[in-house]
Amino acid sequence: MPNLDPWINHSENEQHYQTITEQEQEGGNSIKFENHLLSYRTECQKTIERNSHQHPTFLERYQKIIEMIDWTLERYRVVIHRNKIQQQQNESDLVIINRIREKLDEKRKIAILKNKQSELRDDVAIYRLEETTIDYVLSEIRDFICSR
Repeated sequence: MPNLDPWINHSENEQHYQTITEQEQEGGNSIKFENHLLSYRTECQKTIERNSHQHPTFLERYQKIIEMIDWTLERYRVVIHRNKIQQQQNESDLVIINRIREKLDEKRKIAILKNKQSELRDDVAIYRLEETTIDYVLSEIRDFICSR
């Protein structure tokens, strides 16, 4: 059974993400991007809460999606913060988002490769879950880019 503890007390995480102000951001696109991913993350959390009685595998998928979104947001914020420190505005938000997409694509390819090489049923399930999770997050990023 997956560990639901981090998601039961998710209000602290939500407050952390919601306390980001416009002063900490580089323009409106970064706020829109983060809000887009945060809204999808919130949907996943609500799904976990509504379906807490479901099979653990069902809940694990949404937990994995939340983890990937958190990773993506953290990576995005690190790059934004680094740009602020260096006082360089060379990278636009779209360039940063594309780099994150490339990293996620690399992670997806690794998961697919490991899935093909794996002989154990449990390992195959883990790598498939990781691949589908990355696909979900990438589709959300693509949706955001297309909606701009």
